[in-house]
Amino acid sequence: MKKTILTIALTVLACLCVVGTTLAFLVDKTDSIKNTFTVGNVDITLTETGTDGNPTTAGNQYKMIPGETYSKDPKVKVVGGSEACWVFVKIDKSNNVDKFLEFAIDDSSWTQLAGNTDVYWTKVAASLCA
Repeated sequence: MKKTILTIALTVLACLCVVGTTLAFLVDKTDSIKNTFTVGNVDITLTETGTDGNPTTAGNQYKMIPGETYSKDPKVKVVGGSEACWVFVKIDKSNNVDKFLEFAIDDSSWTQLAGNTDVYWTKVAASLCA
């Protein structure tokens, strides 16, 4: 009889411990965590010598004549005050442009994106944004 009462008492005590621990876990509170996100400041320009910077004006349009040479020097620049960034440039070519035109990326800091022959990228440090 004493063993039965002791067994019941220990079982009730064990259940109370489990329930108490579960309740303590469920009502416990921690300090709140604050996440802060800021928007970067990156300003990029595209210019070309001898034009007004507007791609729809006559200075940027060329009538292609076989045997003629056309000089173009578009430049992508990260404006001063910008944050460090990665700049990607896509050269949008027509289907048969490689038959008629040759071009080269003049600045050695640009890297061709792996698996994509028309996209180039460069990393610009904040100190170089001038």
